Amino acid sequence: MRSLQTIKIITSLAIGLLFSLPMLSTAQATESLSEGEKEQVIELIRETLTKNPEIIMEALDTLRKRREQAEALQKKMALTENKSAIFNDPLTPVAGNPEGDVSLVEFFDYNCGYCKRVFPAVMELVKKDKELRYVIKEYPILGDSSVYAAKAALAAKMQDKYFEMHVSLMQSRGGLSKDKIMAIAQQIGLDTGKLEKDIESDEIKQALQRNFILGQSLGISGTPAFIIGDEIIPGAIGLDQLEAKVEGARKNNE
Repeated sequence: MRSLQTIKIITSLAIGLLFSLPMLSTAQATESLSEGEKEQVIELIRETLTKNPEIIMEALDTLRKRREQAEALQKKMALTENKSAIFNDPLTPVAGNPEGDVSLVEFFDYNCGYCKRVFPAVMELVKKDKELRYVIKEYPILGDSSVYAAKAALAAKMQDKYFEMHVSLMQSRGGLSKDKIMAIAQQIGLDTGKLEKDIESDEIKQALQRNFILGQSLGISGTPAFIIGDEIIPGAIGLDQLEAKVEGARKNNE
């Protein structure tokens, strides 16, 4: 019969060595063993894993769950630490109800097909939910034209036409060249001369830089990405899912 101590050593070494779980380290487990005993323990590990291969899957499952828990905790901490930057950046546009009881934050790119696919659902939710605060985070990560489009949208904010510009850019199809962006601006009644000047302003450059830093801090690597309540939601989700997330956040606020 193997002693309880030996079984503990086998378990700790097998999982710790093979899967790098934060359990008893190899040095701690073997420091009191002789070289002969260490060899015996290694052989017991091999024997145990050969006879009980399910240990491997169990250990992998444990590792996955621990990583998921660690990532979730890290994201919650990042949301708390960056609360002001997420919800109250001075140049971040807000639509819907500015005094709403729940905020829907979206990181997006005007050249992102998935962002355009989810756009009608977001607009429908903002229209339906009169208590929803929609925080619109320009996050141009798909090239120079994305950056220029984001700058143009923020520059339109300086003429009180951000939302009109935002909707027009999101509804446009095909690439967004500078000429196409300026044509859209002209169609919605913007002063294109002022717009071109404002696009190059330090204020707008700094606003986008803040968004990039914020996105990296939150682990956002693609678009669209949403923040609802204390949850970061990557990818294009449907209207029903968005509504459920918002209602869940609303209940948590009660």
